[in-house]
Amino acid sequence: MKHYKKSVLILFVIILLLMAVCSCSSNPKIMRYDLAREELAVLAANVKPTTLPVRLDPNEMFDLEFSHETQSLPDISEYPFVINPSTAIYITVYSTMPEIIQAANDFNNDAITVDGQQVSVGVRAVGSALGTNFILAGKYMPDILIPASELYGGTLSYRSIPCCLIANTTVRGASGVVVSNKTGLDSFSELIRQVYNNELSIGYVDPLQDPDGLNFILSVLHEFDSAQPLGEIAIEGIQQLQNNITYIANSSAQLKSSFLRGILDGYVLDYYTFKNTMEYNSGYTFIPFGIAQNNPIYTVGELTPIKMQAAQRFAEYCKAAGASATDSLLTDFSSNILLTPAITGELRSVYRSIRSGLSNTTAVFVADVSGSMHGKPLLKLKTSLRGAISSIDPHNNIGLVIFDAEVNIAMPIAPFDSKQQSYFSNAITNMTDGSTTAMYNAIAVGLQMLLEYKDKNPDTKLVLFVLTDGDSNAGLTFRRMSPIIAGLRIPIYTIGYEPEKNNLHTDALEKLAAINEADFINTNVEDISYILSSLLSSQI
Repeated sequence: MKHYKKSVLILFVIILLLMAVCSCSSNPKIMRYDLAREELAVLAANVKPTTLPVRLDPNEMFDLEFSHETQSLPDISEYPFVINPSTAIYITVYSTMPEIIQAANDFNNDAITVDGQQVSVGVRAVGSALGTNFILAGKYMPDILIPASELYGGTLSYRSIPCCLIANTTVRGASGVVVSNKTGLDSFSELIRQVYNNELSIGYVDPLQDPDGLNFILSVLHEFDSAQPLGEIAIEGIQQLQNNITYIANSSAQLKSSFLRGILDGYVLDYYTFKNTMEYNSGYTFIPFGIAQNNPIYTVGELTPIKMQAAQRFAEYCKAAGASATDSLLTDFSSNILLTPAITGELRSVYRSIRSGLSNTTAVFVADVSGSMHGKPLLKLKTSLRGAISSIDPHNNIGLVIFDAEVNIAMPIAPFDSKQQSYFSNAITNMTDGSTTAMYNAIAVGLQMLLEYKDKNPDTKLVLFVLTDGDSNAGLTFRRMSPIIAGLRIPIYTIGYEPEKNNLHTDALEKLAAINEADFINTNVEDISYILSSLLSSQI
């Protein structure tokens, strides 16, 4: 019996040890900040990076005035028809709403005729911000835009783009903040007060990409000064609030993960996402704010009479589809915010100026030029980096590291003025693929650059961007670096160029980004400049 008990005890101890090992492998130990700095300094010095000479791009000197929304736009081929037109005469629609897409399908199936000619609808799943940017840039003009709210149609009118509102409401919607019931919050005003006083942590998706994020900015400005939401008092208030915003993210998935892990007390999302998220079925509250997101319909440009009639007929289908999907909360929701031409026309510009005034971020790009990036991956990396230059606020500080088996500092950190932009462009031009991949060596060097810069600029925020296919076969490893990265608490955003060739590479990039609540982007699409631009605009 004693032998049996001893065997059971030994087996139990072995199981505990195995559980401990598994736990360590999936959740790397977090070093103390001071120890992480000491270890990193040693590792980075042992890498012995070479600092390359910087040279101006002979073909490029950059203007500091930029608008990333209308530069680096994707090709329309990235957004094929989700409902194909079925006749010679058709109207093109931009919308991502499932109800609108279903209405288009019904419209085409009913074989609608106008003046004896059959007409149809083609729908591209283009969202509010991107659709508006296409139109402002004069590219890929649709016949109909169905954005989340009248903020977008108002922007077009303010910029003298011919457009006509033919339906105020199709599918009712609302923006809000999800919080735990434990907060006791049910008022947007009280939520903003607590964020302002740094008693509550929330996040939202970049307002230049996301309708709910833009609605949030409008609502906060209105909270500070309802009479003059674009006035000095409102702008000073939101600037102070921005200092206490935990995340301005590139995707709501990143915010959801941080919220459910307890890192955020709440985040901005739309009502249907809240309603259809299983985790929020109980124990959570949706606090609505701002103007209604009622998906109005705008015609764009000068439509022919037959197209205008087709658009009006299609609008009836959309309103019927939206009426059948209405929720009681959305029916009761009302707003006291008055949309004026100045608000709809200037809100995005005001937000850009607020962000620019607060910009004090230092970022290092770590770019993979190893042999595994030969051909298409390296070409995509160079194209996307060049296209994204205009998305980086010149008030920020930027450095560049390139690596294969060796690690080279292609551009030391400096303010991203026109000269630094030209250095950046020239370094991109001269990237050529090399040998094996020492990714974590390069990450160590990039992190050390950031920390040394912060020592001289203590108020700056640090971030690292790693652009690679995820293959790392030389030098330092994830296992060695992950506790250090966790201890430093510097977010590392990973951008994967065709890592799907090896799922292990994708997993590695996801784990690297997850250490400090950053994000991983898989660049499977052909034109990823716009995706990278959007990420950079939300972070730097």
